[in-house]
Amino acid sequence: MATELLCLPRPFSSSTQKLYRFPLQRAFHLRLHGTPMTLQVRCSVANENSSLTESRRSANFQPNIWSYDYLQSLKNDHSVETYKDEATRLEQEVRSMITNEKAELLSVLDLIDTVQRLGLGYRFESEIRKALERFVFGRT
Repeated sequence: MATELLCLPRPFSSSTQKLYRFPLQRAFHLRLHGTPMTLQVRCSVANENSSLTESRRSANFQPNIWSYDYLQSLKNDHSVETYKDEATRLEQEVRSMITNEKAELLSVLDLIDTVQRLGLGYRFESEIRKALERFVFGRT
């Protein structure tokens, strides 16, 4: 909160270093009655104004439930081995879909394109090569 104005005479130069300090009401009175001054507002905080911070309202946010103890209490039924087994099973399924002799050309090419776009082509390089050779050189 501004409690006083720092008034500089106009025109302000290095030769006129005179500063006037007025309480807020008197400075506005001088300004209104024709005294040419440049007004600057100076704000300060003092310890005696600590009641302003005490009366500040809080947002009343609820405390966060994601504490360390809460996270540790959550049960995890899946282990790393379960995920590894599932990934291996799915990888074998994709291999069999790529190497399927009875599959149509477009469905296998679409599958190969999808695998490549997912960034998993390095896992199926030999199967993809064999499938493409099979389609280029004819079915055997």
